[in-house]
Amino acid sequence: MIYFIQARHGGPIKIGSTTDLYARLRALQTSAAGELRIIATCDGDQVREREIHTFLDRFRVRGEWFADCIEVEQFIDAFGTPHHQRRRSLNGRWSEGWSLSFRAALSLGYPDEATRYADIARDGGVCPRTAQNWFEGSSDPRAPNLIALAATNKQVSVWYQMIWRNRFVFDEFVARVEGGESLQSIMLAPPEGITPQVLA
Repeated sequence: MIYFIQARHGGPIKIGSTTDLYARLRALQTSAAGELRIIATCDGDQVREREIHTFLDRFRVRGEWFADCIEVEQFIDAFGTPHHQRRRSLNGRWSEGWSLSFRAALSLGYPDEATRYADIARDGGVCPRTAQNWFEGSSDPRAPNLIALAATNKQVSVWYQMIWRNRFVFDEFVARVEGGESLQSIMLAPPEGITPQVLA
């Protein structure tokens, strides 16, 4: 099996082969500074791995690590099968409700579909692929990225203040959603005491 592994916050992509994917992930994780994730896999052995390395050689960063660039992403999209790992919690806070409301904030805060992923990536300090994963709900941001987004985007700032920092307000948010109010209307008219301003 060929695997494509990357840190959750983005960066170079490891392309290798293994017969035990999760054992390989654990072995790589012991020497990595950040949390790694499997982004895709495809059929193949060491011969296929070498062919891929040769094909992508001009994007090689070092050893089996390759740049997270559009060409490498296109290759992975064309030949790899996305690997959706079980959602992990961020400081115990992420859930489907949190993720759904965060995606609503991103949609409102970054309305231009043509530049959305690039804009989120710029403000969040990540690559466009990671920004797309956040927007689609296949991965969640880390706290530093979340704070960076809240510091630069009004709607994410509202979400951060309303949901991330304030459990009482989150309960109100849930009650409003259960009452039939749309996520968009809640984000545009936040509860009293939450101001739609970027963080200082």
